Amino acid sequence: MCQTVLETQIALARASVTPAGDIPVCSCYPGYMGNECEYRCVNGTATKSHECVCDPCFTGGACDEVCTGQGSCVNDTCVCSPRFWGELSVGVFIEILG
Repeated sequence: MCQTVLETQIALARASVTPAGDIPVCSCYPGYMGNECEYRCVNGTATKSHECVCDPCFTGGACDEVCTGQGSCVNDTCVCSPRFWGELSVGVFIEILG
C-alpha cells in the first residue's frame, strides 16, 4: 500500500497518494490498478478486486492484446485473420489431410 518512500515515489507516477492513518493509500490513475497501482489496465476497466475487465476486442491480463493477436478490431468486433474464428479470434481451423 505505497508503504515505503521509494514505493510512494514510484506510485506517484501512477496514483495520487493520501495518508490513511500511518499508511499512505494509493488511488490509481486510469490505466493502473493494484494496491500500489503496479498493474496496467490498458483497454479496459480496473475493478476494486484488481482485475481488468477488457473492452470489446481486447484480451490479456492488461487488456493489451487486440483479438488475441489474430485479427483486427472493427466497430468493437474482431475480424479474424485467415484460419482463425470466434468472438476474439481464438479458434483455429485445422486442415485434416485425408
